[in-house]
Amino acid sequence: MEYDSEIERELNKTVYYEKAYLYSWGRNDYGELGTGTSNGVNPIPMPVTSLINQEINFISVGGRHSLAITKENEILTCGSDLLGILGLDSFNWKNVTKFKKVELIERKNFIKIDCGEFHSLALTDEGNVYAWGGNLHNVSLILF
Repeated sequence: MEYDSEIERELNKTVYYEKAYLYSWGRNDYGELGTGTSNGVNPIPMPVTSLINQEINFISVGGRHSLAITKENEILTCGSDLLGILGLDSFNWKNVTKFKKVELIERKNFIKIDCGEFHSLALTDEGNVYAWGGNLHNVSLILF
């Protein structure tokens, strides 16, 4: 194909993007890195394989768990389920080492999430805040 100028040639280039992967490293006592293990400390960045086919809009990490918002406005979580901080409709106190969908809340247009020490928060584009997990007094906290 012939172009009249260098600019026209540049504008007609096809750009290929490689898939972007999320990597995590650091303390991993509860599976909060989402790598499929809970092995104390990961000093080397590891791919978060449970998010490979997900487009992530926002991510938050805490001391015991992590949260992610997908392009489809689903909230995913992993780590310690202590006091229900993962929002997985169970208070089994088990560790979840791969990201799983939070089923406790209906799908909204979430724009931000945050990990507290024993709770999780999600903010919608309408200004509504959703909270789940526990507070410092070990009382269950599920507000919608």
